[in-house]
Parts: sequence; structure tokens; C-alpha cells
Amino acid sequence: MNLTEELLASALPESTHDRLQYRVVTAEEAVELTGHKHAGWVVQMNGPDGKPYQWEDGKTFYRLKPATPVPTKDGKTAKYLTAGEAGCRPYLSPLLPKKALELGKAIDWTEGEKKADCANHHGFATIGLSGVDSWRDKRNGRSQPLPELDDLELLKRTHRIAFDSDIVHKPEVQRAMSAFSVYLADQHAGNVRVTFIPPELEGGKNGVDDFIVRHGADAYGVLRQLARQATEIDKEGNHV
Repeated sequence: MNLTEELLASALPESTHDRLQYRVVTAEEAVELTGHKHAGWVVQMNGPDGKPYQWEDGKTFYRLKPATPVPTKDGKTAKYLTAGEAGCRPYLSPLLPKKALELGKAIDWTEGEKKADCANHHGFATIGLSGVDSWRDKRNGRSQPLPELDDLELLKRTHRIAFDSDIVHKPEVQRAMSAFSVYLADQHAGNVRVTFIPPELEGGKNGVDDFIVRHGADAYGVLRQLARQATEIDKEGNHV
């Protein structure tokens, strides 16, 4: 599947493609941008001011999707790659309305750039994470929340977390969602909720984009309205 087909498969019509910052790269271009010599496509990551996030030597931060998944040291494969020790960045889609980042506005969170683009195109202000645990990284030697989150005016908002439907049977994803929701509630005094996306009846996995493709944006809007409280506070002030 080429890049255009991938975007179309994520409910992103061709009229949006020129606004997005994806581009096909050769292996030589990829190694220059990300340090990984694999042909595929990259997506540029920009901050709330519209300027590119950077890593060492002022280079623009890109995330690379190799044309073929890359084997990793633990015997698994990586579908996406970023530069060396550059860590992660939040993905602020070019389709995200500027007003969505104003203080107090509700915001959604999902995993993956195309999913965030899809949600924003269909009217749901959404920030993308590179993965369920990618609201933090180890670029400074130990796991810490992304410093870029401090620039997003996250205080006193309603936050909705919408991870893929496989959260129901993946404890590691459940733990990531729980940790992220506690971070948002504690650090940003927000009302944090979880939008649960159901799988298909035959067990097929759904992300935000899959669900919208199969069932429409209105149906996804209903799921958002049904979002559950992510954390509650016990008598000792702890999240449960």
C-alpha cells in the first residue's frame, strides 16, 4: 500500500493530503532525516507555533515508517522509527484547529499520526502520540514526561484518551493508559476520560480511523459522549 492509499484508508480524502506533512523518502533521504537507512515515508512533527520540533544540531524531527517493518534486537519488528536518542514528540496535526489549543478547550488523545489526522478532519480535536506510552521518553537518561507537553496549555481541560480496541486484552496498554491519565489529572488538573473503541464483532481491531471508516464519524461522536471517567480519587487522595 503506497502513502496515498494509506491516507485514504484512514478516512483522509485527497483534498487533505496537501495540508499534511507526509512524504515518501528513499533510503538515502531517510538516513539523512532520521539516521535510519530504510525507504518508506516520513511525517514531520511541529510544535504549537507551527515550527518543526528539533533534535540534535537543530535538525527537524521526523518519524519514519519503513516500507518493510524492521527487525529489532528483541526479536520483534518496528513499524516506525525515530532518530537515535531523540525521544518522542506529540503530533499536532496540521488539521488540528488552532483554537483547540486555547486554555480550557477539550482535547482528545490517540496513538498514531494518521489516526490523529483522521479525527481532526472529522471534527474531533485530537493530539497524536507515537505510541500508548509515548507521552514520555528517556532522552535525558530516565523515563520522564515529554517536555513539549508543557507548551500545550493542558491545564484545566477535559481530556479524552482514545487508544485502539486491543486495550481490552493487552495489560501493557491498560497500564500505559492508566499512567497517562494519572499524569494528565495530576499535572494538569484536568477531567480525564477514556473513549473505549470496540473491536468488530468478528474480533477485528479498531483504532479511531478504522472505526470512522467502518461506522462513520457520527458513531465515533457517540463513543466520545460515552467516555468514562479515567480515574477516581480515594479518601487518601490517591487515584484508583
